[in-house]
Amino acid sequence: KRAVQGRSAPYDQLLAAYQRKNQAKIGAAAAAAQQAKEDAMHGAGVALDDEEETRQVLSGVRRSVPMPLERAVCIPTNMRIGYLRMREM
Repeated sequence: KRAVQGRSAPYDQLLAAYQRKNQAKIGAAAAAAQQAKEDAMHGAGVALDDEEETRQVLSGVRRSVPMPLERAVCIPTNMRIGYLRMREM
């Protein structure tokens, strides 16, 4: 490939230019595909009236099962002190 006579530029320069152009096309296509995927996932372009939106929100709230992020653990003071002493050792 590198030994072909009559090139307009060295092979390495032509290859680098082609790869830059090709990467730009691939990047643009990937960005468009990602945007289309996000639009489809979030329902972009679908107009909801107020009653439909309210119904969807309320059904989501009804189905949710909230859980606390942290639970308070009650242990006797002497056990806690013993735990802290052992941890310090």
